[in-house]
This record gives sequence, structure tokens and C-alpha cells, in this order.
Amino acid sequence: MEVPFAWPAPFASAKGQLLILPVNEGISYPADDASLPEMHYCLYGGHGLCMPWYGAVEGGTGWMAIVETPDDAAVIIPRRDGLLGIVPEWEPQKQQFGTARVIRYVFLDGGG
Repeated sequence: MEVPFAWPAPFASAKGQLLILPVNEGISYPADDASLPEMHYCLYGGHGLCMPWYGAVEGGTGWMAIVETPDDAAVIIPRRDGLLGIVPEWEPQKQQFGTARVIRYVFLDGGG
């Protein structure tokens, strides 16, 4: 494994959706804000996400990804069809995939 592996595929973003990430004290990025750049955050160090989770909300519904194995994990925030999204990324350990990787998804139908 020579390069990071982005998997699983991201959920589709929508206009009006907010991407929620624990950057410093927490931040929400509007998925349709054209002024924001594409981003990259690691989940295992002090210069990325401060907790191993991320998600999105739209109105009162949303989803959350809890990365149960944050070592060598990261997220990419690319732009697809003009909207920002969140893609999990796994970095190699000694040029191999490393240990088993686990993400738990939680889907919320209310609460915001």
C-alpha cells in the first residue's frame, strides 16, 4: 500500500446541509459554500479532528460516523458537483493496510 485508501464512498451532500467536524471546539461547514477550499484532517494527531467522529445535518435529520479505530485514519473534504462532502481515508502502516478498521454510522431522524 503506497498511498492512502479512501473508503467507503461518501454520502451525497445536498444544498443546505452542514458538515459537522470536531475541529478545535467544533465547526460546521455549509456543503454549498463555494468560498471554502477542499480540506484534509487526520484523526490521530493534534492538528486534525480532536475527536474521532464527523457527520452532517440537514434540518432536523443527520448522520454521524464514529471511527472506532482512529490510528492512521483521516478524512478528506472534497468538492463534488459543487458541494463539499466527507470521505474517510486510511493511511498505510509500514506500506500495508494495517489492522482492521472500523467506522460505526449512526443515522438520526430528529434532534438537529
